[in-house]
Amino acid sequence: GSYSVAGSYRPAFAESALPNGLRYPNADPGRALIERVIRDTRPDEPVAALPYLPGFHFATGRPVVARRIYLLPFNTRPEVEREYLCELDRAGVRYVMFGDHPALVGGEHLRLRSYAPLVDAHLARHFEPVGKAGHWQLLRRVSPGVACAPPR
Repeated sequence: GSYSVAGSYRPAFAESALPNGLRYPNADPGRALIERVIRDTRPDEPVAALPYLPGFHFATGRPVVARRIYLLPFNTRPEVEREYLCELDRAGVRYVMFGDHPALVGGEHLRLRSYAPLVDAHLARHFEPVGKAGHWQLLRRVSPGVACAPPR
């Protein structure tokens, strides 16, 4: 067997190499989205996965955008959101893998808009969906983000 990008165990099935050479299950519904990110970004270009997608950065071979890899209810406050958005925009992130469906996160109260409304609104304003796999969406930037002071 193998593990999907979401960290769930799957029985053994056919695998083939992604564009970056990593062997990955052919039947994983997110494979096409991962392939698009690899194809459309440079190896040193950061991407984001929200609110939580263990394995996405490993599968794409792309760096993490921010000090906080994931935004979860227990680690997100308004100042954390502002810091994350500055890091996201300063890095010029063009792609975000976004999984915020109630069935995926465990209920309406655990959706990003419930505990990180600044980030949720920013994604809605500056990104658009360009692909879908199950409860996951691939978002692509359509407008510049916020102007932030450079890091100290």
